[in-house]
Amino acid sequence: MPRLRRSDKRKYDRVTIELRCVLANAHAAGDPDTWVEYWGSPEEARRAWNALRSQLEDEAGQTYEAWLKRIAQEPKRRGWLAEAAEDEGAPDEDAAGRE
Repeated sequence: MPRLRRSDKRKYDRVTIELRCVLANAHAAGDPDTWVEYWGSPEEARRAWNALRSQLEDEAGQTYEAWLKRIAQEPKRRGWLAEAAEDEGAPDEDAAGRE
């Protein structure tokens, strides 16, 4: 018999490895919707952020909207978008050696 899925009353107690993976993917893709999708709804995501904000790497006094905006700007801020564009335009070194 499959296990029943229960709602964990402690889901906002700590940042788990699974949640860190969600945050890493959101930051890398610049997609704050990943955070919202993980929690199931925008309201639930906001509740989670409020409960976990001391454990998340947010700036003091930062609002939820500003935190989401920072996630969206992360790839550009770190230069990841520029690196990806350079990699796409550069010739493949392995292919150049085979010619």
